[in-house]
Amino acid sequence: MNEAPGRWGATAAAPNLVTNSIAQIQSLYSGVGVLVELVSTEVLTPRATAPAAVAVGGSSGKTTPAQNTLFGNRNGVGANDVVAYFVTATIPSFNGYATHPAGRDGAIVRPLRTTSRWPTRSATYSG
Repeated sequence: MNEAPGRWGATAAAPNLVTNSIAQIQSLYSGVGVLVELVSTEVLTPRATAPAAVAVGGSSGKTTPAQNTLFGNRNGVGANDVVAYFVTATIPSFNGYATHPAGRDGAIVRPLRTTSRWPTRSATYSG
Protein backbone atom coordinates (compact mmCIF):
# COMPACT_ATOMS: atom_id res chain seq x y z
CA MET A 1 0.00 0.00 0.00
CA ASN A 2 1.04 3.57 -0.60
CA GLU A 3 1.45 5.45 2.65
CA ALA A 4 -0.18 8.79 3.30
CA PRO A 5 1.22 9.99 6.61
CA GLY A 6 -1.05 12.52 8.17
CA ARG A 7 -1.56 14.79 11.09
CA TRP A 8 -5.01 15.72 12.20
CA GLY A 9 -6.18 18.92 13.86
CA ALA A 10 -9.64 19.35 15.26
CA THR A 11 -11.25 22.63 16.15
CA ALA A 12 -14.70 22.19 17.67
CA ALA A 13 -15.63 18.79 16.30
CA ALA A 14 -16.61 16.17 18.90
CA PRO A 15 -13.83 13.58 19.44
CA ASN A 16 -16.08 10.59 18.67
CA LEU A 17 -17.10 12.15 15.35
CA VAL A 18 -13.45 12.71 14.46
CA THR A 19 -12.57 9.10 15.38
CA ASN A 20 -15.44 7.79 13.24
CA SER A 21 -14.44 10.03 10.34
CA ILE A 22 -10.81 8.88 10.46
CA ALA A 23 -11.95 5.24 10.43
CA GLN A 24 -14.17 5.96 7.41
CA ILE A 25 -11.32 7.76 5.60
CA GLN A 26 -8.99 4.82 6.27
CA SER A 27 -11.61 2.37 5.00
CA LEU A 28 -12.29 4.39 1.86
CA TYR A 29 -8.64 4.83 0.91
CA SER A 30 -7.62 1.25 1.75
CA GLY A 31 -9.97 0.16 -1.03
CA VAL A 32 -7.67 1.86 -3.55
CA GLY A 33 -4.41 0.77 -1.93
CA VAL A 34 -3.59 3.90 0.07
CA LEU A 35 -2.69 3.50 3.74
CA VAL A 36 -3.87 6.44 5.82
CA GLU A 37 -1.92 6.58 9.04
CA LEU A 38 -2.77 8.80 11.98
CA VAL A 39 0.59 10.20 13.08
CA SER A 40 -0.46 12.76 15.68
CA THR A 41 -3.29 15.02 16.72
CA GLU A 42 -3.63 18.52 18.05
CA VAL A 43 -6.86 19.98 19.38
CA LEU A 44 -7.24 23.59 18.30
CA THR A 45 -9.51 25.72 20.44
CA PRO A 46 -11.90 27.66 18.19
CA ARG A 47 -10.59 31.20 17.82
CA ALA A 48 -9.50 33.55 15.07
CA THR A 49 -6.60 31.26 14.06
CA ALA A 50 -8.68 28.07 14.17
CA PRO A 51 -12.34 28.82 13.45
CA ALA A 52 -14.97 26.13 14.11
CA ALA A 53 -16.77 27.07 10.88
CA VAL A 54 -14.52 27.86 7.93
CA ALA A 55 -15.46 29.89 4.85
CA VAL A 56 -14.09 27.84 1.94
CA GLY A 57 -15.53 29.82 -0.94
CA GLY A 58 -16.50 28.03 -4.13
CA SER A 59 -14.69 25.48 -6.25
CA SER A 60 -12.33 27.97 -7.87
CA GLY A 61 -9.17 26.37 -6.52
CA LYS A 62 -8.36 29.55 -4.59
CA THR A 63 -8.16 29.63 -0.82
CA THR A 64 -10.02 32.08 1.41
CA PRO A 65 -8.39 34.14 4.16
CA ALA A 66 -10.05 31.80 6.71
CA GLN A 67 -8.45 28.76 5.04
CA ASN A 68 -5.05 30.45 4.94
CA THR A 69 -5.32 31.22 8.65
CA LEU A 70 -6.44 27.70 9.58
CA PHE A 71 -3.70 26.06 7.50
CA GLY A 72 -1.16 28.14 9.45
CA ASN A 73 -1.68 25.72 12.37
CA ARG A 74 1.01 23.13 11.57
CA ASN A 75 2.81 22.50 14.86
CA GLY A 76 5.22 19.57 14.47
CA VAL A 77 4.14 18.85 10.90
CA GLY A 78 6.82 17.58 8.52
CA ALA A 79 7.37 19.01 5.06
CA ASN A 80 5.80 15.95 3.38
CA ASP A 81 2.90 15.46 5.81
CA VAL A 82 -0.71 16.00 4.83
CA VAL A 83 -2.89 17.64 7.48
CA ALA A 84 -6.65 17.25 7.89
CA TYR A 85 -8.45 19.94 9.86
CA PHE A 86 -11.72 18.71 11.35
CA VAL A 87 -14.16 21.59 11.70
CA THR A 88 -17.76 21.95 12.82
CA ALA A 89 -18.90 23.39 9.49
CA THR A 90 -17.77 24.78 6.18
CA ILE A 91 -19.34 27.79 4.47
CA PRO A 92 -20.84 26.82 2.05
CA SER A 93 -21.71 23.43 3.48
CA PHE A 94 -19.43 20.61 2.23
CA ASN A 95 -18.34 17.32 3.83
CA GLY A 96 -14.79 18.37 3.12
CA TYR A 97 -12.67 20.68 1.04
CA ALA A 98 -9.22 19.89 -0.35
CA THR A 99 -8.07 23.26 -1.71
CA HIS A 100 -5.09 24.30 0.39
CA PRO A 101 -2.46 27.04 0.41
CA ALA A 102 0.73 26.32 -1.56
CA GLY A 103 3.27 24.40 0.50
CA ARG A 104 0.71 23.41 3.16
CA ASP A 105 -0.83 20.17 1.91
CA GLY A 106 -4.05 19.25 3.62
CA ALA A 107 -7.81 19.30 3.67
CA ILE A 108 -10.69 20.59 5.75
CA VAL A 109 -13.07 17.87 6.90
CA ARG A 110 -16.50 18.11 8.46
CA PRO A 111 -16.90 14.93 10.54
CA LEU A 112 -19.69 12.56 9.59
CA ARG A 113 -22.54 12.61 12.06
CA THR A 114 -23.62 9.07 11.17
CA THR A 115 -21.94 5.73 10.60
CA SER A 116 -22.51 5.96 6.86
CA ARG A 117 -19.54 5.83 4.49
CA TRP A 118 -17.88 8.90 3.09
CA PRO A 119 -19.32 10.02 -0.23
CA THR A 120 -17.09 9.27 -3.18
CA ARG A 121 -18.12 12.32 -5.19
CA SER A 122 -17.79 16.01 -4.47
CA ALA A 123 -20.52 17.58 -2.42
CA THR A 124 -22.61 20.30 -3.97
CA TYR A 125 -23.98 23.39 -2.33
CA SER A 126 -27.72 23.72 -2.44
CA GLY A 127 -28.34 26.69 -0.22
